[in-house]
Parts: sequence; C-alpha cells; structure tokens
Amino acid sequence: MLLNGENEESINQKLRRVILMLIHLVIAIAMAALLFMNGVEEVLADVNSEVKHSTVIESDSRANSMGLSSEEMSRYETIMSGPRGLWSPGLDPITALGVYARDAEERKHYAKIAAIQELDRVGKELAFQKAYDIEIRKLTVNQTAFDMDVIRSSKNSGDQTLPGDRILYFVSLDCKECDVTVTKLVDRVKKGDRLSLDIYIVGADTSKDEIQEWAARIAIPRQLVGSRVVTINRDNGVLSGYGEYDPPMLMRLSNGSISNVSLLDVGL
Repeated sequence: MLLNGENEESINQKLRRVILMLIHLVIAIAMAALLFMNGVEEVLADVNSEVKHSTVIESDSRANSMGLSSEEMSRYETIMSGPRGLWSPGLDPITALGVYARDAEERKHYAKIAAIQELDRVGKELAFQKAYDIEIRKLTVNQTAFDMDVIRSSKNSGDQTLPGDRILYFVSLDCKECDVTVTKLVDRVKKGDRLSLDIYIVGADTSKDEIQEWAARIAIPRQLVGSRVVTINRDNGVLSGYGEYDPPMLMRLSNGSISNVSLLDVGL
C-alpha cells in the first residue's frame, strides 16, 4: 500500500511539473506574440509614413508640373472628393479650380493658365504633325503612288471620329457660314462620344469684347465651356504654323495626329 501511495505522489508531482511547464510555455508564446504584433505595428506605421510621404511628394510634383502650389492641389483634391468627382472623374486641376473659383479674379487667373497650356499643347502637336508630313514626303519622294493628300481625301466617307478626338475649327468673326457650322459642331459634341471642340478665332485685330459678343450670339452652352468640352481661343498664329491656310478650316486631332477633315468626316 505504501508503494502505491509513493507512486501516486510521484505521478502527481510529474503532473504538476508538466502543468507548470505548459503554463510557462503559454506565457512565453503569448509574450512572443505580443512582441511580434508590436513589431508588425511598428512596420505598418513606418510603411504608412512612407506612403504618406511619397503621396505628398507625388502631389507636390504634379502641382509643380501644372504651375500650381501645394495648397491649390490640396483644394483640387477636396473638390474632387465631393460630388464633382462623381460627375466628372478625371477632371484636370486647372479646370476644376477654375469652375469652382471663389471670385471673378481667381476664375480669370485659372482661365488664363488653361488658355496658355492649351495653346502650347496644340502648337506642339501641330508642329510635330507638320514635321511628320515633311519627313513622310521625303521618304516617299520617288513613290508617286503614295500621296498624303490623296490618301486623306480618299478615306471612307462618313463619321471617322473616335472617342477622345478633338475637333479644331478655325474661323473669322465675319464668316456667316462659320456661325452655322459652329452650331452644328457644338450639337455634335453634345451627343457624347467623348469628343471635344476647340474653336480658334483668326484675326489679330479681333477684340475680346467682339469674341464675347460672338460667343453669346452663337449661344454655346456654358457647361460645355466650363468643362472644356468646348474651348474658344484666339488663333495667335496656330493655323499659320500648320501651313498656308485661310479660315474656315476644320481639323481633327486623333491619337496625337492632326489632319484636315470635312464636315462629313466628323459626322455632319
């Protein structure tokens, strides 16, 4: 009987030791897990900090490239985080800030920036297209069957516009037929298809008041101008930079390439 009692006591001692070891193991695992989670939180905090820093740098870089301050870029992001972001996703900062300008002076400021950037963009694209046409003609000088003018005029008839195309229309204010064409072109871009219309007023002596009176007479919807679906610009030599042309002149900018088109080509 004594032997059995000693065995039982020995077993109990072993059980207690096992239980204590398990308790120590659980405590060790819990501490390791706690240290691991703290480490993860620190890493996540560092990652979030780096992401925020990178976002700030990217935002500042984008602002600088557009001639805007970081404060203006922040206001643009605030505007786009509201209903405007749902109505016009991808709306550029200059247009958004101009549409939501806080006073007339601010609106004029952003309108001037937009006009300068637009003229710069179109001027560069026209210059590139002109250089491209010259090089094509050099490469095909002995290939009489290959004529760019013939190719352009022999395209399939009908609407050739693609989503994202810009229609360029060069007019003079004394051109009555141009008024009718502008109205048709505005109706065309109103149909959607992500088309845009850039109207260029040719004539160095044309005053700002005359342009405004003309635009009011044509009755171009303000929302189209505000969203830059339709823009009204001074020509400032853009047409003459492309070649010896006189208004009215209709062109289409598609995938970085500019070509002369007819009303039929743009769906009219």
